[in-house]
Amino acid sequence: MILDFSIQNFGPIKNEQILSFEALSSTCYEDYYVIHPRLMNGDLILRQDKPIRLLKLAMLYGANASGKTTILEALNFLRQLVLERKRSKGEALNFLPFAFDSVSKNSPTFLKIRFYHKGILFEHQLEINRFCIIKELVYYWDYNSTGRKRLLFERNTQQQNQVTELTKISERVITENDLSRQATESLQLATLWNESILVGFNKVNFLFKELRLMQEWYSDVLEEMVDSRNKIDQRILKIAEEDHKGETFITEFLQRSDFNIQGFQIENLSSPKLLNDLASMISSISAMLKKDPDEKESEEEILKKLQSHPMKRIQVRYGVMGDQYLLPFEYTSLGTKRAFTLAGLLYLLVKQSKVLMIDEFESSLHPDLAEFFLIAFLKNVEQSQLILTTHSRELMQIKEIVDRRDVIWFTDKNPQLETELYSLGDFSSKELRRESSIYNFYKIGKLGAKPNIT
Repeated sequence: MILDFSIQNFGPIKNEQILSFEALSSTCYEDYYVIHPRLMNGDLILRQDKPIRLLKLAMLYGANASGKTTILEALNFLRQLVLERKRSKGEALNFLPFAFDSVSKNSPTFLKIRFYHKGILFEHQLEINRFCIIKELVYYWDYNSTGRKRLLFERNTQQQNQVTELTKISERVITENDLSRQATESLQLATLWNESILVGFNKVNFLFKELRLMQEWYSDVLEEMVDSRNKIDQRILKIAEEDHKGETFITEFLQRSDFNIQGFQIENLSSPKLLNDLASMISSISAMLKKDPDEKESEEEILKKLQSHPMKRIQVRYGVMGDQYLLPFEYTSLGTKRAFTLAGLLYLLVKQSKVLMIDEFESSLHPDLAEFFLIAFLKNVEQSQLILTTHSRELMQIKEIVDRRDVIWFTDKNPQLETELYSLGDFSSKELRRESSIYNFYKIGKLGAKPNIT
């Protein structure tokens, strides 16, 4: 579970902006909105003898190009940075710093996230530029034992030499994991200057419990961002094909978007011969395009990737006047495609502990279906978090949402074109009384974060 995430000098964000999931003092709809981190044994983590209270939901509103999607992109970028191996030292980091002054483009970018996982609070800090990770620092609080703040590791980069240095590592961690000097040196050697220590850890073969737990959270809990394009999501295909309860869940959700939908079926189009032929073809084309022969992927490597992402065809089953007809998924409406995706994601959030980002959540959805999704999420999810961007003012008219003001966030741009992030919960009772209409206040511009149309 995320406690908070801060961003500085990333895209339109110049000065540090913090998205926090820490719940305010209000206990309104407490059972729906608030979740509690737990120890490994299942007990609640306590702070000053009270359970820690985190929010399930963060909804980001803002005008076009105000930076709300950037919040999601920064978190998604962080996920990729700590999980994906670079091909070489020369591979640049795929982001841009703030562009609208003469200083920021040559200044470092800072990302920091604090999250709970299996009874431990991790604080992961990164200082980066377009070429490398300048500094990486992790602190942790293990509430399964003492709960004291400890340094896990610090890594720095010799930028001139393009060399990673593991400059500090907790003596306690070294002892508990029985790490030899050779092990820590191998971790340092395995980490390129443009890679996270977690990527380096994936290349070595020794026990390091805390790094394993961090890697587990980034790969298994923090999910890849979902955008507004209606492409088939492999995660949902797997649910629909392998989980009978998931298939039923998705079907029932689809029926709310189109009452004539009776279900769907999935066909595998990837025969062994087709996959082998494709792997051979891709390998040959790759060899012609690569300047460096060492970068070429073998047919076996390509075949493994193709096998892990087989070609599927979805057909939606419609009932019309007592008969049933199949319609290929690509010919269904945009709303049906979006409903299929969101149904699978909702099932994923209910079934497992996840952190999910959805950009332009309401895209192609009827307002009633968007409301149904959010209310179903709040009522049924126990340990997952959802971050979404939206333009839907209709959601501001739902009492169960606007009564929890700490879940609504806004992005706005100042005269210097810098994104500023703030919460509805930041407004005082004098500025925004409890009985005030959030919808009306936002519509007339009293909350900011809307287009300046004159």
